[in-house]
Amino acid sequence: MRLFLSIPIGKKIAVKLASCIELFPDDHKLRWIPPANYHITLLFIGETGEQSVGEIKKAVKDVLNSSPSLPQLTFNGFKTVPNNKSKMIWAAYEQSKQWQTFRDNLHYAVIGKGKPDHAVFSPHVTMARVYDKKPIQCPDVSGEMDLTVKPNELILMQSLLKKKGAEYEHIHHFQLP
Repeated sequence: MRLFLSIPIGKKIAVKLASCIELFPDDHKLRWIPPANYHITLLFIGETGEQSVGEIKKAVKDVLNSSPSLPQLTFNGFKTVPNNKSKMIWAAYEQSKQWQTFRDNLHYAVIGKGKPDHAVFSPHVTMARVYDKKPIQCPDVSGEMDLTVKPNELILMQSLLKKKGAEYEHIHHFQLP
């Protein structure tokens, strides 16, 4: 099982983000992600056996029980990643110390003490995969619509990789503090 923890963005925000697709130039080779698949990946766990799901759920619950409430995620604009060779279009959200600490605590509890992790949590929704190297001008929608995400749960998800793109299955929902 290929697992990860995600922050759902909600249908309303997904619809608003999808409405921005028409603002991007149409002269690029892109594969837009279906809005039903929009989410913010908090922690990629990776390949794990089905027998580990119970341990993962317990570890996440333990971290949640000792965590303070977390702030909303504020939209910070569209961007291409990496910047020099566009491979993805992101709806980026502002980084915060609280979310970074929470993510680090989850990594430590779920993935393990012996596996150091120095990843910076850059909250984002992957909007598209880019298949050409031409620079992409991302539209500026700041101030035009509220794309703030107010998370109230985490979802343990399984990613099933298919030719047409990933499909996701919800394994377990966790309420945020």
